[in-house]
Amino acid sequence: TNKPADIVTEATYSSLIQQYLSVFLVDNATFLAERLVASTKSSHAHYLLALCHYRNGQPKRTKCILEARELLPEMQYLLAKACMDLGEYGQAEQALLEQVRIQFRQARTENDKLDMDEWILNTTPCPVPNGAAGLYLMGEICKRSNRRERAKHYFRLSLKLDPIMWSSYEALCEMGAEDDPTQVFGVCPITLQTACSEGATVTNAASTTLPIQERGVLTPSFSLSQTPLDVVARPMETTPANASSSRLPKTSLFATTSRKNTSLFETPNLTPILKEKSFHAATTNPRVVIRARKVAARLYYPPSPETPMSGIHTKSLFLSGLQEEEEQDSTPKDANSMGQTNMTFSATASNKSTSLSLLQPQQEQQPEPEMEQDAIKREDTVNEEQEEGGGVQEILELLCVLGAAHRHLCQYRCREALQIFHRLPHEQFHTGWVLHQVGRAYFEMNDYQNARRHLELMQHFEPHRIKGLEILSTTLWQLKKEVELSHLAQRAVDFDRKTPECWCIVGNCFSLQKEHETALTFFHRAIQLDPSFTYPHTLSGHEYSAIEDFDKAVSCYRDAIRADERHYNAWYGLGAVYYRQEKYDLAEYHFQRALAINTKSSVLHCHVGMAQHANGKPYQALDTLAAAFRLDPINPQGRYQRATIYMAMDRPHEALMELEKVRDAAPREASIHFAMGRVLKRIGRPEQAMRCFLIALDLDPKDANVIKAAMEKMDEPDIDEASAF
Repeated sequence: TNKPADIVTEATYSSLIQQYLSVFLVDNATFLAERLVASTKSSHAHYLLALCHYRNGQPKRTKCILEARELLPEMQYLLAKACMDLGEYGQAEQALLEQVRIQFRQARTENDKLDMDEWILNTTPCPVPNGAAGLYLMGEICKRSNRRERAKHYFRLSLKLDPIMWSSYEALCEMGAEDDPTQVFGVCPITLQTACSEGATVTNAASTTLPIQERGVLTPSFSLSQTPLDVVARPMETTPANASSSRLPKTSLFATTSRKNTSLFETPNLTPILKEKSFHAATTNPRVVIRARKVAARLYYPPSPETPMSGIHTKSLFLSGLQEEEEQDSTPKDANSMGQTNMTFSATASNKSTSLSLLQPQQEQQPEPEMEQDAIKREDTVNEEQEEGGGVQEILELLCVLGAAHRHLCQYRCREALQIFHRLPHEQFHTGWVLHQVGRAYFEMNDYQNARRHLELMQHFEPHRIKGLEILSTTLWQLKKEVELSHLAQRAVDFDRKTPECWCIVGNCFSLQKEHETALTFFHRAIQLDPSFTYPHTLSGHEYSAIEDFDKAVSCYRDAIRADERHYNAWYGLGAVYYRQEKYDLAEYHFQRALAINTKSSVLHCHVGMAQHANGKPYQALDTLAAAFRLDPINPQGRYQRATIYMAMDRPHEALMELEKVRDAAPREASIHFAMGRVLKRIGRPEQAMRCFLIALDLDPKDANVIKAAMEKMDEPDIDEASAF
């Protein structure tokens, strides 16, 4: 046992370390923590030193200090965080779940039918370190170790215990789950109820709002000696339409009634939560709202071990399970608790008692009867205030709206997502995250002008935001804006050269200048900074495809799929490589995988149709192209492919009709005039065919040999020209 003098000294060290951490003097806190460890070998002392190293960005030192020591659950949580940062997912999982599994085996001895997940949700305190936060961390561990279904399950468990855990819902959406946000967040805002009925107008890049002459097609230009896929350097590339966005609402959709200057608790060191009433959402799940209020009132997560908290420091009062709430709902409330209106933390305990509680982490303190009753009253107040709106209700409404929009976006229902985003309040819409998602939605719709506008607006409101600039760089790549892209790359490098997004931007800059080897160097640097970042893997694959190093391109695309199996661009890239290698079965399979992820892409439908035609399935190809036209009635690439199929099926008149529409959309594409010349020759109109060949020769002199050879054969029979077409 420690002497009283040692205990007082350790308490003083702990207080000083916490103070220096709170003012971000990590080096000073680390020095004092090292002195503390030299004075005492307690787990708490080692935890404080490990925490200092973690705050200083040194997860390996954190792990070395914490491993092989008997730790509290909160300390096991820090060990798991350090292991995950190091990519040691097995050890991270062991730190979180080792004790949980032991406790569960003991519980199973009493009930053989006990389910582990239900046991975790219903047990108080939650056996997983830090409860919902620990479950979210387990979801991230499973996600990064490619156990995606299990990851989704952990994310859902964390949301049940903490409905304000937005990161879990965002991860679910990114993994393709379609959990209903009104059930997850327990409310159904009027914004979602009226979004469809009022129909906010959002312009689709594939819509017919612009004349077809204003929409570029088939860029970069076709080469007469190449297949259409030979010219693809980035997936889903068609030039943008200058579509206009819908007007934003000027009034807040989440406006509430006047606020009362009454806080839920009266502790000087905690941020007060103001009561307010809101009648803008129907509550779909009252228990979700109750749990959210408990989290907001700081009654769910226990104080971290390094924080000196006076008053109630009893583990059993935190991390409550779902079963406890059901029991409280079925128990009549005491009259005194019904009259309680404010939640307060006791702040009258002596510093000495606080220090003693921190220095004896393995022994759970028994609360004084008065303190335990006060805690019960505070929990009853959370249940009582479910009839009132409050700031928590407003936050849940906002999360529900953002969740609904993000779910649509992750399923590539971009127009539906934009409808909801554009109905956000002005102050919420003009934030970096929302503008990033709006720009991403326009980008997926191939509306690069609007994507550029919103992503640059994101930069305006959050100049310090790097995430999302990689999409802006690809947008500028599509628009062939070399100067703007170079300027963006320079600013990104000057601001933060330690982010993978920065080097993606620089790589795109060199890619646009056809310096593929240099671009690959920068993409590899981005991968080195964050191997789990999918985008540079895919961009590297595109660059290898451009220099026809197909083996390395396939390897890069597969790395991208390992990082994110829903990254459809990588599936598309594999299909494009196999198509160019004339492995049409594999090409069709990979195009189909990409289409299964992004079913709203007209361009993907076209490439599936191309692969089906090459596989000898012309009728299936025509059906697939018909689906592409339903998504985008003015799809020039689709019409070109349909003309190719009609020629192969000896239906030249229908092929000519399609090519005439493509010519109207792209009058300066030499390959279109050349193809029309072949069709006109087939149907016996040599004068018009010669005119088309001459126009093609004038537009593309570098393919003069191919065009002149076709002109010289004008009087010869049309033999096997469908294959040359």
